[in-house]
Amino acid sequence: MAVTFPLFELLPEGERQREVSKLKMEKYRSGRPIFERGDDCTDTFFVFEGRIRIDTSNADGDTAFFYHRHPGQMIGWWASVTGMPHPNTATAVGDVVVGRLAAAEFMELVLGRRELSAWMLKFATSTLRAESNRIRYLTIMDAARRVAAGLLEYRTESGNTVVEVPERDELASRLGMTRETLARNLSDLQRRGLIKVSGQKIQILQLNKLIDFTE
Repeated sequence: MAVTFPLFELLPEGERQREVSKLKMEKYRSGRPIFERGDDCTDTFFVFEGRIRIDTSNADGDTAFFYHRHPGQMIGWWASVTGMPHPNTATAVGDVVVGRLAAAEFMELVLGRRELSAWMLKFATSTLRAESNRIRYLTIMDAARRVAAGLLEYRTESGNTVVEVPERDELASRLGMTRETLARNLSDLQRRGLIKVSGQKIQILQLNKLIDFTE
């Protein structure tokens, strides 16, 4: 199955193929950094194969939290848009294939087409909103409510009441807790009858009550 990217899918097929052909394809072995915090590389990277771990560091350089990016997603766009050094580190988890696009070409692509500009604005806004939510979780919510809020955020992204959370350690990191604490609170929400946990899938059984629980 071919990998598709939301940004390119907005283009007519012929134009899409032409823009994708501009990508410089690169392979990264497991453990190799694609870019590191403070790098002045401003390229945007489109993930074709493998998984990439993004580590966001605190002022001391220690990982504050991390998340993963998968085929069909892009990374590095923040540096392309701002022209500033990377605020995080991207590392290959397993072997990775990415398509690389210089900042100038990326900005020309986005700014030269109204529909792409609109998509990018929505994408950047949703990214900022997710980070704002994460800060809110950490500052005003206890662990149980943070877990509930995290599931609701996954639900917003997917648009349905069955969400997949394959990377439990990633969610735990984002919510500022250990994987064990996450598992304990998922079990508690299940005992309350609000969710049903089945492997990587979590079904939200009582959406309104789960929302009320976070307030």
